[in-house]
Amino acid sequence: MRFVVLTLFYAFILCFLACDTLFYYPRKDPSKKPVPTRQREFFVQSQSGNKLHTFVFEPEESKAVVLFFHGNARNVTYLYRTFYFIYESGYTYIAFDYSGYGKSEGSPSRDSLYFDGIALLEYANQISKEKNLPLIVIGQSLGGAVLAGSLKGFRDLDDIDLIHFDCTFPSYREVADYHGKKYTLIPIGSLLITDTHDPQLTYPRLKESQVLVSHCRQDKTVPYYLGEKIFSMIPSEKKEFWSFDCKHSAAFWKEPNRNKLLEYYDQISLQSKVTDNF
Repeated sequence: MRFVVLTLFYAFILCFLACDTLFYYPRKDPSKKPVPTRQREFFVQSQSGNKLHTFVFEPEESKAVVLFFHGNARNVTYLYRTFYFIYESGYTYIAFDYSGYGKSEGSPSRDSLYFDGIALLEYANQISKEKNLPLIVIGQSLGGAVLAGSLKGFRDLDDIDLIHFDCTFPSYREVADYHGKKYTLIPIGSLLITDTHDPQLTYPRLKESQVLVSHCRQDKTVPYYLGEKIFSMIPSEKKEFWSFDCKHSAAFWKEPNRNKLLEYYDQISLQSKVTDNF
């Protein structure tokens, strides 16, 4: 009996140390579909110590700089396509891989992704200043949590013209609890998942920020109520909540939703330019 108890105890400890990694499903192999009109492909140095594989798609005349934080699976050669239509509509579009994903160095962890996010926020902000363009950042699914966590360490929050959270969650523990309840009545996420770089610590800081929260009503990966919770935690009066009939992260594969988003982004870009002129 003592052996069984000790075995379960050590299994619990090992899971506690490793369960955070269950959020990450990187792939090293690139998509078989070629990346079209690749303008620039290079590596950004992160404070995690890793070099991060990055794509920048640049139109001849740009409305704004858009930085995309992708979800938890595969790599940027697959996932850049989610918002590629933004580049096709006249925006400078930056998509990158976290540590351990694709060609990026290292391995994914809560800490490494936190520093990776800061590095790309700083890079995108530098580009937006050099080009005198507005800055928009998008975090989708896990990417929304990474973005929120990294914003705590980003010194120039006021430089971001729009923060867009799509189908994401306010707490690693909370989304783990949601999935854990499918298999056990125990709140396994709260027991086994750490709250390091917890996204929900950032939302109260967004007092003056323009924020868009979008979520799919039929989302079974990150349930709809978590998107609503994020929206309720943001104090800014310049916030909007959009809901769509779709499954996880699928809203902007539909043309009407894309058009709605582009109209909104265009408004943000125009507002920013008007403000700069004053």
